[in-house]
Amino acid sequence: MKIITCKACGKEFKATHKRQYCSNECYPSFYKKLEIKAKRSCKTCGKEFETSCSKQKYCVKECNPKYHKVVKEVKSCQTCGTEFETSNIRQIYCVKECNPRYCKTVKEVTLFCKACGKEFKATHKRRYCSNECYPSFYIKVAIKGVKKVIKTNCQTCGKEFETSNIRRHHCGNECLSRGYYLQRVRTKTKTEVSQICKYCGKEFTAKHKRQYCSSDCYPSVSNAVVIKKNCKTCGKEFETSYGRQQYCSSECSSKYRNSKKVETKTEVSKVCKYCGKEFAPTSKNQSYCNAECQYENNKNKYRLKAEKSGAHTPRACPICGKIFIPQGSYHIFCTKVCTKKHKLIRQGKHRVNSENKTEKNCLACDKEFVINTNSQKFCSPECRRKLSRQIENEKRKAVRATKADKPKINRPNRPIKEKSVKVVKPKENKPEEILDDNMIYIDVFRKKIVSKKTAIRKMSK
Repeated sequence: MKIITCKACGKEFKATHKRQYCSNECYPSFYKKLEIKAKRSCKTCGKEFETSCSKQKYCVKECNPKYHKVVKEVKSCQTCGTEFETSNIRQIYCVKECNPRYCKTVKEVTLFCKACGKEFKATHKRRYCSNECYPSFYIKVAIKGVKKVIKTNCQTCGKEFETSNIRRHHCGNECLSRGYYLQRVRTKTKTEVSQICKYCGKEFTAKHKRQYCSSDCYPSVSNAVVIKKNCKTCGKEFETSYGRQQYCSSECSSKYRNSKKVETKTEVSKVCKYCGKEFAPTSKNQSYCNAECQYENNKNKYRLKAEKSGAHTPRACPICGKIFIPQGSYHIFCTKVCTKKHKLIRQGKHRVNSENKTEKNCLACDKEFVINTNSQKFCSPECRRKLSRQIENEKRKAVRATKADKPKINRPNRPIKEKSVKVVKPKENKPEEILDDNMIYIDVFRKKIVSKKTAIRKMSK
């Protein structure tokens, strides 16, 4: 904290950073004292005025000629004849209401208030007759603590209930949930509405909006050329704009198709390939009287193929030795139990039967023991641990022996004397003649002790 004196009032005050004034009150007052006001005369009106700005030339904005660029004219209204001032050259009417175009568009319409239900007139669409009925007015009143209670009818059950909220339309949560459900159902299931055709003027019913009652009244059909034809089934005359039409209605077309099917059933008869009975086919490709005959015939085909390939010949199971009839070439074992045993034998985990048990020698203690599984090698877990420890100890000994065979470098703990040190540097003489076995060699660049071989190699380079 620093002690600073205010420039305006001269009081001392404390602050963490540099400041010139003690408060905001002293800030503008200081500049007012410094303002040097001078007297000048206006260029347009000639009045004297005081200013602190050196560039000010006019006493008021109205005296400035730039301010008077917009010239106002006096005109008379064409409808009411009153005089008015405007800067717009095109303006003819004093107010919008005097304009006849504006009066044509505005029309009063009778509406009903949602809150109180009264009738009122307005020039545009409104829901409420006044601000008192508007919900925002009630929210403001509710904040003050005054609430206006209104009676309304529930939209689902129709009961009367009192509320202070205009937006509430249901008496309880049950009616509210039911109302949402009914809205969804109404949107999905559309009711038929009566409509009038634009072409013929007849009334017709439809679920969605349509302009024409049928395809005949549609403009593209009505403008087409009409032709007279005779129906194939009933022989009546009918008018159409479609050249390929052969029947007067859909009923006649369905009768003609059904008559063809009956003729094929009565006229043609076939013999079943499996049972040999005669039957009336429904199509040209039918060759069996029933689905059962077709199923049994297909079975015999697969049996003949299997007999030729030898898939259904009896076999012996390779594990239990039972004889069975296989279902296919892939069927090797008699049951699923034998297949599981075969997998375990391949993995070496299958337990040996009591009759076929054999004996083995333990790898650790060389004792004889009876095997429970084919992969067993030790008589007990203790023997397994002993052998693993022996192998680890032998590995450690081999590592120590390799380290002992390596030549040790005598690294002195004391600092090396200058007399006993010879720096390795390349010379003209041979390095073998200069170097001795009792000397110590140091690499100057790496600053490390080096053997005799490495010193000779570097000197030769």
